[in-house]
Amino acid sequence: MRGHEPRHRPDGKQSIADLTERFEVASAELLEFARKIVAHNRLDDTFVDTLDTPPCAKSFGGAIVHVATHGMHHRAQLLFMLRRLGVEDLPEGDALSWEQSVTTSNPEVPSSSPPPVSGEIDPAPTKGEMRFLDSQFTAFNTRQAGRDDFEPIELVIRGDDGSVIAGLQAMTGWDWLYVQILWVHEGHRRAGLGWRLLEHAECEAKQRGCIGSCLTSYTFQSPVFYEQHGYSEFGRIENYPADNSMIFFSKLL
Repeated sequence: MRGHEPRHRPDGKQSIADLTERFEVASAELLEFARKIVAHNRLDDTFVDTLDTPPCAKSFGGAIVHVATHGMHHRAQLLFMLRRLGVEDLPEGDALSWEQSVTTSNPEVPSSSPPPVSGEIDPAPTKGEMRFLDSQFTAFNTRQAGRDDFEPIELVIRGDDGSVIAGLQAMTGWDWLYVQILWVHEGHRRAGLGWRLLEHAECEAKQRGCIGSCLTSYTFQSPVFYEQHGYSEFGRIENYPADNSMIFFSKLL
C-alpha cells in the first residue's frame, strides 16, 4: 500500500521475541499509514497489490479493514482447536472486546476519554511508546495542515574510486525545502560541489511545488556560502555551542 518493497523475512526459525518485535514495527507503520489515508480522505482510492497473482487493484480502505480483522479469523480457529483439546479459561476472541480491554490497560493506545495522569516522568520509555508519540504528533500536524506530503531528497557525489566526496540530505513538505545536511570532503572544497548539490535540491523542490528553502548553519561552518547563494539570515542563537552561533537561513525559490 505504501509503495515500498516487501519487508524481508528472515530465514529459519524465529523466536517469540523476534516475531513480537516485527509485529510492533509493522503495526506502528500500518497505524501511521492508515491515519494518513483517513486524514487525506483517500479510503476509496486504489493501489495495485503486486503480491497477488496476477496483481490486482484494491481500495486502501478495504485493505486496511482486511488487515485489522483478518487476525480475528485466525484467533477463532485457534480457540476452536484449543477447546477441542479440552483447554479451559480461554481468552475472549472478539476484537471489540480485546480493544476495550487494551485501551483501558495500555497507555500506548488512545481511548475516548483521557487516561488518569500519574504525574511521573519516565526517562526510559519503550520503543513502542516513542513510535506512538511520533504517530500522534504526525497525525495532529496532518489534521491541522490538511496534508502530509513530506518526501526526502538524498544526493551524493562520488570520486573516481567510488567513495563519497560530497552529499546532501533534505526534505520537502508543506511547500518548503528543508536542507538538513550539506557536506563536502576537505580535499574537494571550493570546487563548486556544494553549490551543485544545493542547486539540484532547489530545482527538485521547485518541481515538487516548493516556494522556499530553509536551513541552519553555524559560525564555525560556512554561513557565507549560503549568503552568496541567495539565502538571508532571519535569526540566530548565540553561544550555541559556546563562543559560536547557530544561524537560521531562508530563501524564496
